[in-house]
Amino acid sequence: MIGADSTYLYYRGDPLYPFGHGLSYTRFDYARLRLSAAAVTAGEVVEVSVDVTNTGPRPGEEVVQLYTRQRRSRVKQPLRQLRDFARVTLAPGECRTVTLRLRTAELAWWDADRGARIIEDATHTVLVGRSATDVRLVGAVAVRGEPVERRSRLHSASGAR
Repeated sequence: MIGADSTYLYYRGDPLYPFGHGLSYTRFDYARLRLSAAAVTAGEVVEVSVDVTNTGPRPGEEVVQLYTRQRRSRVKQPLRQLRDFARVTLAPGECRTVTLRLRTAELAWWDADRGARIIEDATHTVLVGRSATDVRLVGAVAVRGEPVERRSRLHSASGAR
């Protein structure tokens, strides 16, 4: 699965229905992405806030989704991974701040060489949007974890070779 890039985590093509896809009878705008911290230590929680406005003529529900991507790693990492989501119901013209949580402990992956889960010292792209491919806002957070050491063997984040 990982080597074939055949899940929403790794797929580089345009899927017919992306992960998190949904239809609505109204439109929503996203604005003012805010992170509670620009840099954190592994194990901390980052609050990610965004203003969502119903710009359409009808009331509607929106599922605001938070994805991350680790920018640098010694193993293959997902292109995007769902970390949190929240459903919000808005009247026409209504705006609400939605706060999602990025738990940095969940950024860990199994290191087959060490036989343990680790969190690498790396910057993570923070993506907020309507689905895995409809990203509206992008930010970044630096996570202080273990140093990234390049290995001669290629591994995936799951430990598969």
